[in-house]
Amino acid sequence: MKKNITIIGIAMLLVCLFSSMNLMAASKSYTIGMSQSMLAGNPWWDVMVNAVKDELTKLGHNVIILDAEGNVAKQAADVEDLIARKVDLIAVNPYDSNAVVPVTLKAKRANIPVIAVDIPVAAEGYSITTVIANNRHLGYVNGWHLAKLANKRNVKAVVIEGYPGAICSSDRFEGFLAGFNKYQIEKFNYANLEIIFHAYGDYAFTPAYDLMKDVITRTSGNFDIVFCANDAMAIGALKAIDDSKIKGAKYIAGVDGYREMFEMIMKGKTHSTGLNSPYELGVKTAETVIKVLKGENVPSVVYTTPVLITKDNVKQYYNPNQDY
Repeated sequence: MKKNITIIGIAMLLVCLFSSMNLMAASKSYTIGMSQSMLAGNPWWDVMVNAVKDELTKLGHNVIILDAEGNVAKQAADVEDLIARKVDLIAVNPYDSNAVVPVTLKAKRANIPVIAVDIPVAAEGYSITTVIANNRHLGYVNGWHLAKLANKRNVKAVVIEGYPGAICSSDRFEGFLAGFNKYQIEKFNYANLEIIFHAYGDYAFTPAYDLMKDVITRTSGNFDIVFCANDAMAIGALKAIDDSKIKGAKYIAGVDGYREMFEMIMKGKTHSTGLNSPYELGVKTAETVIKVLKGENVPSVVYTTPVLITKDNVKQYYNPNQDY
């Protein structure tokens, strides 16, 4: 009888010990480093980064945010700095998906897990979880919608992407082409899209405005549709079109879901955007960070919810008190 009591006592002691260890692990404060490609000029990223920070600090964790300012070398140095600080995890939003590979591999060798945010890291043979919108789908639904609006066999397009080397931008562009071609083949039995101008606008209003002014000067406004890889650039392109007072319907699409873009859609000044909530991306990033740090299994890609916003559903998603 005494032996049984002793065994039960030891078992209870072990249960208490393991419970205490789990509680300590759950309450451990981590330090997370964020390497952001660029914050200036794009408030969408401010919302995303702040959502990550808010979610993690609420749980008692520390967050270090470094802004690469659109500079590949600075981003590499920023990640090196985070490695030197011995952070528990690095969340990187690459300015260039290829250029950031060496430092992410260095982090791995230092036993620091890395996740990618919004833009994948192009590391072959090294699996890095990416928290991201389904960018190809966001481009696809916009391409299909623009083809439907243009509704003619031969269409001239202006395309403004984000950064060279940014996979999310190229995915949106490829999706746009696929969606456009899908509609035209279904409607006309063939696809004929002439891209008269294709450039990079750094995901920002002013570069896109300047690029569109240049296009208008060169072509006298002889184009039908404009696809921009985000709303900041779409708004800049639209402003250039308005300022130039060119005639003829110009159908414009972007991605992200800015409040200003929603308002322009409601006014009929622009035509669609793919909803890519920075707040949702930030929250999902924070959730993924915690799962990785706890050693839980996470998928290679964590997607946010993509939605095509047009005049038919914009009021359903519009909130005058939120920028996104």
